[in-house]
Amino acid sequence: MDEKQIQARQEMSRRVREAIDKKMGLETSDLWNNVKLSMANITRRAAQSAEPAQAFDFDLHDLWYILMQSAKVTPADSPVQAWLVTQVLYARELGALQRPAAVEGEGGSRAVVRTAEGVIWTDLPFLVADVTEAWRGSEKLPLVERQNLGAFIARLVAVGVCDPLLGPCALWSLHGALEAPVDTESEPELETKVDGVNGVVEEKGENGESRKNGENGNHTSPAEAVMVALVWLRYCGHKLLIWSMQNLQVSEEQGEGFSLARWARWKLLLDSMRDSEDITLANCALRGHNLMEQVEMDFGIPT
Repeated sequence: MDEKQIQARQEMSRRVREAIDKKMGLETSDLWNNVKLSMANITRRAAQSAEPAQAFDFDLHDLWYILMQSAKVTPADSPVQAWLVTQVLYARELGALQRPAAVEGEGGSRAVVRTAEGVIWTDLPFLVADVTEAWRGSEKLPLVERQNLGAFIARLVAVGVCDPLLGPCALWSLHGALEAPVDTESEPELETKVDGVNGVVEEKGENGESRKNGENGNHTSPAEAVMVALVWLRYCGHKLLIWSMQNLQVSEEQGEGFSLARWARWKLLLDSMRDSEDITLANCALRGHNLMEQVEMDFGIPT
């Protein structure tokens, strides 16, 4: 693609994302259907058209953007979350797409469609990078959207999508909630209302100002951090324990990676939080501790 074509495709991508973002505010969003349609469109064009392979780099980035925006507005425990994961698995199982070899400048009759980061769909190009980037920036999201996105990524981890390259996302959450030092003196006094499924739904400060689901920018309370960590324990706890038993090293940023020693430390830290004066934090810690014990029991590990 020449510079003019690239700029045109970038503008198209901007418009696609703008339209998707507008849909996120609708009560009856059908973003999940956009995921399916986008996958079908990429498959058809990649296999049949003479478009340069670079064009599909943009398409794939847009697809993963739509997928994650859909996950953010889909409740963590909704069957639609599982459906979104199934779509990723479905795409991967389509295998290596092929197109007329002449388009790729190769000999033979058919050639594999390659992007800058692997084969469509076998390698799920750009998925890991785009999911990782989205999760890194998720602290700015409302709490419920962050929980929803975390649940979706955790479900991907549970079924082995790009295994183990999404592991750092789980480590960041567990490290941030359980291992990172918390400046409790700077925490504002908040009156908290809690939903058993979605977590914090409204908080009021000393002056009566209302804040819903992490609306105040980058501020994340200890209770909120543990709520986010809970989705990882709930939706891919078994995989996290397997990685811990394997001493899996997935990210230099998080030091030791996964290990049974670190797993045990997380469990002890949750146990200690059960005595917190913050009732929300104490209840979340109890749930997290119980989830870890249940996973251990499933594997026959003494709790």
